[in-house]
Amino acid sequence: MDPDLLRALTRLLVAVCRADGDFDPDERAAVADLLFSLPTMDATTWDVLRPELDADVALDDALDALRTRLRDSHARQQVLAALQDFEAQGTAGAAEIAALRAVLQAIEEDGERGRGTKRLLQALRDRAGRLVRARATREDSERTLAERIAAAWPEGTPLPDEDTLHRMSVGAAILGHLVRLDGEIAPGEQEALRRALVERWGIAEAAADAVAERAIAEAAEPVDLYALVRDFFEHSDEDERQRFLAAVFRVAAGDGRASYDEIEEARRIGRGLLLSHRDFIAAKLGIDASRRDT
Repeated sequence: MDPDLLRALTRLLVAVCRADGDFDPDERAAVADLLFSLPTMDATTWDVLRPELDADVALDDALDALRTRLRDSHARQQVLAALQDFEAQGTAGAAEIAALRAVLQAIEEDGERGRGTKRLLQALRDRAGRLVRARATREDSERTLAERIAAAWPEGTPLPDEDTLHRMSVGAAILGHLVRLDGEIAPGEQEALRRALVERWGIAEAAADAVAERAIAEAAEPVDLYALVRDFFEHSDEDERQRFLAAVFRVAAGDGRASYDEIEEARRIGRGLLLSHRDFIAAKLGIDASRRDT
């Protein structure tokens, strides 16, 4: 999706969220999560789009601006697919539902409504009303992990600052999800997670055991991966993210071999962290070819 179209889409999503007179933190996070999930997103594009989350544009103006950029059916279907993903993220109030339906109707009436576009529209209408992702469970899990790290931290050793502690808990949650990806908990992967906590962030051995167990237990429930990786992105620099992706691969291969599904999940994590394909390849090559499926 080209940058101008992305900027216009971002402004439209914000305008939809403001339809009830408010743009709360959950709605802002839902828009950010959608943008992070787009295949073409990178750190440079995100830096351009971030200010648009603060735009205060009337819905009609935002829609007009977007429609001028829908020059072909491909662009239209990209936008509709993005709106579909956004719509599926949570629950909305009546004003936001009405705003979203008005937007969809306007785009539909612009013409070139192929079967694929109609299916997208019908899916949106069937599920219209879920705009904001429920975040309470994920936030409780991260808070619990952070508290577990703090509680097990050695006495007499300075506790990390709040930002580092938060990054540790989010990283542990991502790695816990990876351990559970195939439905089994391999001892080698759990040990690799524990080692990553100790070696990557200097978490004390006692704390690492407790945090690894808790992270894997919390991952028994469905994980909002894009929300987690975006959260990690917001609390890290590029070097930190590159090293974390390398740790992701070490955990994936902790049972002796990184499976195809685990490598693809690592790809999703890398993309969500807005790392390049080169970064992904570098992290993957950190695992010997005999220990990975691709």
